[in-house]
Amino acid sequence: MFIDVNVANCTGDVLEAAGRLYFKFIACNDLREPLETRSLVAIPRLVLKAASVTELKNMLSTQGGIAYTAVTPLSLQTARWSTHDGRVNVIIMNDENIEFFDVKQFRAMKTHNKPLEISLKSLLALDDVKRGQAYRRINLALRMNISLIVGSGAEHWWELYHPRAIISLLKTLYDVPEPVALASITTRPYQIISEKLQLTRGKVGRDE
Repeated sequence: MFIDVNVANCTGDVLEAAGRLYFKFIACNDLREPLETRSLVAIPRLVLKAASVTELKNMLSTQGGIAYTAVTPLSLQTARWSTHDGRVNVIIMNDENIEFFDVKQFRAMKTHNKPLEISLKSLLALDDVKRGQAYRRINLALRMNISLIVGSGAEHWWELYHPRAIISLLKTLYDVPEPVALASITTRPYQIISEKLQLTRGKVGRDE
Protein backbone atom coordinates (compact mmCIF):
# COMPACT_ATOMS: atom_id res chain seq x y z
CA MET A 1 0.00 0.00 0.00
CA PHE A 2 2.06 2.90 -1.31
CA ILE A 3 1.32 6.55 -0.57
CA ASP A 4 2.45 9.80 -2.18
CA VAL A 5 1.74 12.68 0.20
CA ASN A 6 2.97 15.49 -2.04
CA VAL A 7 1.15 15.93 -5.34
CA ALA A 8 0.30 19.38 -6.69
CA ASN A 9 -2.66 18.61 -8.94
CA CYS A 10 -5.09 15.69 -8.97
CA THR A 11 -5.83 15.79 -12.68
CA GLY A 12 -7.18 12.74 -14.45
CA ASP A 13 -3.75 11.95 -15.90
CA VAL A 14 -2.13 12.14 -12.46
CA LEU A 15 -4.74 9.91 -10.84
CA GLU A 16 -4.44 7.36 -13.65
CA ALA A 17 -0.64 7.35 -13.50
CA ALA A 18 -0.60 7.06 -9.71
CA GLY A 19 -2.92 4.07 -9.90
CA ARG A 20 -0.70 2.39 -12.48
CA LEU A 21 2.27 2.89 -10.15
CA TYR A 22 0.42 1.03 -7.38
CA PHE A 23 -0.28 4.02 -5.14
CA LYS A 24 -3.40 3.51 -3.02
CA PHE A 25 -3.46 6.97 -1.43
CA ILE A 26 -2.19 10.37 -2.51
CA ALA A 27 -2.49 13.84 -0.97
CA CYS A 28 -3.16 16.70 -3.39
CA ASN A 29 -2.88 20.47 -3.04
CA ASP A 30 -5.88 21.22 -5.25
CA LEU A 31 -8.51 19.15 -3.41
CA ARG A 32 -11.08 20.35 -0.89
CA GLU A 33 -12.62 16.96 -0.18
CA PRO A 34 -11.37 13.36 -0.59
CA LEU A 35 -11.73 11.87 -4.05
CA GLU A 36 -12.00 8.15 -4.73
CA THR A 37 -11.36 6.31 -7.98
CA ARG A 38 -11.35 2.60 -8.76
CA SER A 39 -7.67 2.33 -7.86
CA LEU A 40 -6.92 4.93 -5.19
CA VAL A 41 -8.10 7.57 -2.75
CA ALA A 42 -6.89 11.17 -2.93
CA ILE A 43 -7.17 13.48 0.07
CA PRO A 44 -6.63 17.25 0.44
CA ARG A 45 -3.13 18.48 1.21
CA LEU A 46 -2.55 21.85 2.84
CA VAL A 47 0.91 23.43 2.86
CA LEU A 48 1.42 26.38 5.20
CA LYS A 49 4.51 28.56 4.81
CA ALA A 50 5.05 30.89 7.73
CA ALA A 51 7.83 33.19 8.88
CA SER A 52 6.26 33.98 12.26
CA VAL A 53 4.35 32.06 14.90
CA THR A 54 1.48 34.55 14.73
CA GLU A 55 1.21 34.04 10.99
CA LEU A 56 1.15 30.27 11.37
CA LYS A 57 -1.45 30.41 14.16
CA ASN A 58 -3.70 32.50 11.93
CA MET A 59 -3.30 30.05 9.05
CA LEU A 60 -4.08 27.06 11.26
CA SER A 61 -7.16 28.70 12.73
CA THR A 62 -8.87 28.71 9.32
CA GLN A 63 -8.47 25.03 8.45
CA GLY A 64 -10.79 22.32 9.66
CA GLY A 65 -8.40 19.46 10.19
CA ILE A 66 -9.48 17.17 7.33
CA ALA A 67 -6.52 18.06 5.10
CA TYR A 68 -3.09 16.49 5.43
CA THR A 69 -1.40 19.57 6.91
CA ALA A 70 2.27 20.23 6.26
CA VAL A 71 4.17 23.25 7.56
CA THR A 72 7.20 24.81 5.91
CA PRO A 73 8.72 26.93 8.69
CA LEU A 74 10.57 30.00 7.44
CA SER A 75 12.05 31.00 10.79
CA LEU A 76 13.63 29.22 13.72
CA GLN A 77 10.78 30.26 16.02
CA THR A 78 8.15 28.88 13.66
CA ALA A 79 10.09 25.64 13.27
CA ARG A 80 10.19 25.17 17.04
CA TRP A 81 6.55 26.13 17.62
CA SER A 82 5.15 23.96 14.84
CA THR A 83 6.45 20.81 16.52
CA HIS A 84 3.88 20.86 19.32
CA ASP A 85 0.67 21.95 17.57
CA GLY A 86 -1.58 18.96 17.02
CA ARG A 87 -3.06 20.41 13.82
CA VAL A 88 0.32 20.14 12.12
CA ASN A 89 0.85 16.64 10.73
CA VAL A 90 4.37 16.99 9.33
CA ILE A 91 7.16 19.54 9.07
CA ILE A 92 8.74 20.06 5.66
CA MET A 93 12.48 20.44 5.19
CA ASN A 94 13.67 21.94 1.90
CA ASP A 95 16.25 24.36 0.53
CA GLU A 96 14.37 27.33 2.05
CA ASN A 97 14.65 26.23 5.65
CA ILE A 98 17.26 23.49 5.94
CA GLU A 99 19.38 25.52 8.40
CA PHE A 100 16.61 25.38 11.05
CA PHE A 101 16.83 21.60 11.38
CA ASP A 102 19.36 20.96 14.13
CA VAL A 103 19.60 18.67 17.14
CA LYS A 104 17.28 20.88 19.18
CA GLN A 105 14.65 20.91 16.42
CA PHE A 106 14.77 17.16 15.95
CA ARG A 107 14.63 16.62 19.71
CA ALA A 108 11.43 18.69 19.83
CA MET A 109 10.00 16.78 16.88
CA LYS A 110 10.77 13.49 18.60
CA THR A 111 9.16 14.64 21.84
CA HIS A 112 5.95 15.60 20.03
CA ASN A 113 6.06 12.72 17.53
CA LYS A 114 6.21 15.06 14.54
CA PRO A 115 7.41 13.45 11.28
CA LEU A 116 9.87 15.08 8.89
CA GLU A 117 8.62 15.38 5.30
CA ILE A 118 10.92 15.74 2.34
CA SER A 119 10.18 16.02 -1.38
CA LEU A 120 12.12 14.02 -3.94
CA LYS A 121 11.67 16.81 -6.45
CA SER A 122 13.22 19.28 -4.00
CA LEU A 123 16.06 16.92 -3.06
CA LEU A 124 17.02 16.23 -6.65
CA ALA A 125 17.15 19.96 -7.43
CA LEU A 126 19.62 20.80 -4.65
CA ASP A 127 23.12 21.99 -5.47
CA ASP A 128 26.14 20.17 -4.03
CA VAL A 129 26.32 22.31 -0.86
CA LYS A 130 22.63 21.96 -0.05
CA ARG A 131 22.70 18.27 -0.92
CA GLY A 132 25.44 17.74 1.64
CA GLN A 133 23.43 19.66 4.24
CA ALA A 134 20.36 17.59 3.45
CA TYR A 135 22.35 14.34 3.71
CA ARG A 136 23.65 15.24 7.17
CA ARG A 137 20.27 16.36 8.47
CA ILE A 138 18.33 13.41 7.11
CA ASN A 139 20.77 11.00 8.70
CA LEU A 140 20.75 12.97 11.96
CA ALA A 141 16.96 12.76 12.00
CA LEU A 142 17.09 9.00 11.44
CA ARG A 143 19.66 8.53 14.22
CA MET A 144 17.30 10.43 16.52
CA ASN A 145 14.40 8.18 15.48
CA ILE A 146 12.41 10.88 13.71
CA SER A 147 9.77 9.44 11.39
CA LEU A 148 10.55 10.18 7.75
CA ILE A 149 7.82 10.75 5.16
CA VAL A 150 8.67 11.20 1.49
CA GLY A 151 6.53 12.59 -1.35
CA SER A 152 7.27 13.07 -5.02
CA GLY A 153 6.51 16.79 -5.21
CA ALA A 154 4.93 16.03 -8.59
CA GLU A 155 3.11 18.71 -10.55
CA HIS A 156 2.58 16.50 -13.61
CA TRP A 157 1.96 12.78 -14.09
CA TRP A 158 5.44 12.19 -15.52
CA GLU A 159 7.01 13.49 -12.29
CA LEU A 160 5.54 10.63 -10.26
CA TYR A 161 8.02 7.95 -9.20
CA HIS A 162 7.56 4.23 -8.98
CA PRO A 163 7.78 3.20 -5.30
CA ARG A 164 10.83 1.05 -5.98
CA ALA A 165 12.56 4.05 -7.57
CA ILE A 166 11.82 6.16 -4.48
CA ILE A 167 13.32 3.54 -2.20
CA SER A 168 16.36 3.18 -4.45
CA LEU A 169 16.96 6.94 -4.64
CA LEU A 170 16.75 7.37 -0.88
CA LYS A 171 19.05 4.42 -0.29
CA THR A 172 21.61 5.40 -2.94
CA LEU A 173 21.76 9.19 -2.50
CA TYR A 174 21.08 9.58 1.22
CA ASP A 175 21.97 6.21 2.77
CA VAL A 176 18.43 5.75 4.07
CA PRO A 177 18.06 2.10 5.13
CA GLU A 178 15.66 0.23 2.88
CA PRO A 179 13.12 -0.58 5.64
CA VAL A 180 13.02 3.11 6.61
CA ALA A 181 12.66 4.18 2.99
CA LEU A 182 9.80 1.72 2.54
CA ALA A 183 8.07 2.95 5.71
CA SER A 184 8.38 6.54 4.49
CA ILE A 185 5.92 5.80 1.65
CA THR A 186 3.75 3.21 3.43
CA THR A 187 3.19 2.89 7.17
CA ARG A 188 4.32 6.37 8.30
CA PRO A 189 2.07 8.38 5.98
CA TYR A 190 -0.78 5.88 6.37
CA GLN A 191 -0.97 6.67 10.07
CA ILE A 192 -1.87 10.25 9.12
CA ILE A 193 -4.00 9.45 6.07
CA SER A 194 -6.19 6.95 7.96
CA GLU A 195 -6.86 9.52 10.68
CA LYS A 196 -7.90 12.10 8.07
CA LEU A 197 -10.26 9.63 6.40
CA GLN A 198 -11.85 8.85 9.76
CA LEU A 199 -12.40 12.57 10.34
CA THR A 200 -14.01 12.85 6.91
CA ARG A 201 -16.37 9.94 7.55
CA GLY A 202 -17.27 11.38 10.93
CA LYS A 203 -18.05 14.74 9.36
CA VAL A 204 -20.23 13.11 6.69
CA GLY A 205 -22.05 11.14 9.38
CA ARG A 206 -22.78 14.29 11.38
CA ASP A 207 -23.94 16.16 8.28
CA GLU A 208 -26.38 13.36 7.45
